[in-house]
Amino acid sequence: MKNKRKLTYLISKLIIFFSFYSEVKGKEIWMPGGLPVDPNGNVIFVSSFKKVTSFKSQGGLSITPQLGAKAFARTVVINLTKDKNLKPIDAGKYLKGEDVLNDGSGFRVIQTRQGSLGLSLPIGLPIGVGVGVRVVGGVYYNTVRHVKKYKGIKKLPLISKIPSSFEDFQKYQLNDSLSFMTSGTIAFNIGIKLGLARLSTSYFAEGDWITTVEKTSPVHVKASYRVQKLRGLSKGGGVSRASLSLNNMTKFSDLLTYEFNLQNKAGLMAYHHFLKGDLLKAREIYLKSMGIDAFKGKKQYTSSVKMIQKEKSFSEEDYLSAGITIPFLISAKRKSGKNFQLSNFQELRKNIIGTNYIGIFKEKSKTTGFLSKNSHRLVMFAGKFQDVSKIEAGEKKTLNYRFAGNYKYEYHRDKFDQVKFFEELHKLSHRIGFTNDLLKIITKIPDKKLGFVQIQADLIISNQAIFNLMKMKERKELKSLHIEGERFVKDWFKRKTKLVFPLCSDEIIEVCYKFFSNQTKKGISEINEGLTEMSDVFLRNKGTIKEFVKGMSLMGEGLSKNKFTFRVFRHLLKKAGDHHLVVTWQGEKIPRGEKVLIQSKTTAYEGIDVRGNNEVSKKARKIILNFLNKN
Repeated sequence: MKNKRKLTYLISKLIIFFSFYSEVKGKEIWMPGGLPVDPNGNVIFVSSFKKVTSFKSQGGLSITPQLGAKAFARTVVINLTKDKNLKPIDAGKYLKGEDVLNDGSGFRVIQTRQGSLGLSLPIGLPIGVGVGVRVVGGVYYNTVRHVKKYKGIKKLPLISKIPSSFEDFQKYQLNDSLSFMTSGTIAFNIGIKLGLARLSTSYFAEGDWITTVEKTSPVHVKASYRVQKLRGLSKGGGVSRASLSLNNMTKFSDLLTYEFNLQNKAGLMAYHHFLKGDLLKAREIYLKSMGIDAFKGKKQYTSSVKMIQKEKSFSEEDYLSAGITIPFLISAKRKSGKNFQLSNFQELRKNIIGTNYIGIFKEKSKTTGFLSKNSHRLVMFAGKFQDVSKIEAGEKKTLNYRFAGNYKYEYHRDKFDQVKFFEELHKLSHRIGFTNDLLKIITKIPDKKLGFVQIQADLIISNQAIFNLMKMKERKELKSLHIEGERFVKDWFKRKTKLVFPLCSDEIIEVCYKFFSNQTKKGISEINEGLTEMSDVFLRNKGTIKEFVKGMSLMGEGLSKNKFTFRVFRHLLKKAGDHHLVVTWQGEKIPRGEKVLIQSKTTAYEGIDVRGNNEVSKKARKIILNFLNKN
């Protein structure tokens, strides 16, 4: 009897498996958009005040209060012209360095202002051990404005105030936005100091209150209010101005978004209450207006106030961070680790509810300060699982269960020129390959000072490809990957004399070869391990959706190691299913451009954005739903 049950269960699993396989081979494939990265960064000017006072006892105990302040200020300009829209004669003048900058699309200007003030109370004990508490309060202000002409940038105010009337909003362009955040942090730490070296452990709790407003039409403004609560534990040490730490952090977040009609008296009143933080009064006006709409026979939403979205989210992150600082001049920081995010959202305008599960691998480095040029580099992979349902007559009806993967590379810097652009294209090729294709992009870049520039690469992986990767893992087709990866490394080192910027000199070529060989082996092992975790959950019901997306992030960590692991993974994708790889760039004095390296066979893209509707078929939804019900 038991054997019969096992056989029945196995047959049902095979039916689900092959049904989904036959479905994703067809045209109904889900490909998401790419991962947008905000070009906003921060210049840090640190001014540590002198010690307020110091108290020492005869036993060697010392209490030394310290007051410190930080200030951030930065302006980023993005040219909204697309290079493909430039006329040949204008493109020729532009490449010669003449100021033919814009086709009338204008410029996006992002202004960031931030400041904080903190008080520390370190207590030193005679045995070299110290304990302390630190309290910090801060404000953050960010505006996104649109100007038609480059000269108009200088006319923008240093700090734009949040508009509180309909007349104030007429000074803003469509999609202009402003964000204001206040934050408070309290941290406790204990440490020991031995000469220049130090070891410490600290715990912190932080609260952020963020208000964002955006002009969505000539008379409407979208306003959102987010409350974030963070807590974390850090263990590490350092020598002088250098530090290294292991960190664990959890975050809880609540988001509420309304749309207000500022021409309507009730809408303007609700907007004022919203800006003051009186969300109950704003909601009261919203509910009252809904009642008026219902009385008038309108199906949904009022002309004065609309509640658009509600969201609750949770994330947990483990990461390693390192940094070095030269006060006032430059600060360099690097962090790498994994993150899991879970969010429940409601889009009230469409009666949509859903849940997002995201597993993330991330490497991030940045420099700030007077000498840094404010550079930022990000390598990231996000594995996503999403369910979306519609509420009709009080009942939940499933619309979509879907999953996909995104690889992201991003680099930006405040000061760029043609040589720096070329160097960064070459560095990108060390991550994703396609050296010849990438270096051809430089023919579109003029030989002059370019100001701020951002370069990005996005690999977008369909549900079809991810499912078939798991199927390949089940058939043990990945054993030869280590051999293939080693072959790629050997071939690359044989041709190293042809490289423009070889990573390794002749003196250390053997050491360098072993480094890349071992790194590639580790990356391929992580790809295998991640796919194993994914197939265990999806194909054998041994685990949860959280473990499924974490397996995807581990797979992403493996393919992100270098150009060799990325190439091995690309070879798998050729057999697995649809995917899309595109490089995009934008900046202050260059038009926006893109280079498609691998074209999706099922989905049209404009940069990293999907054109048109892109949904999963009913049959595919049913198969994934069966998996969820058994999970």
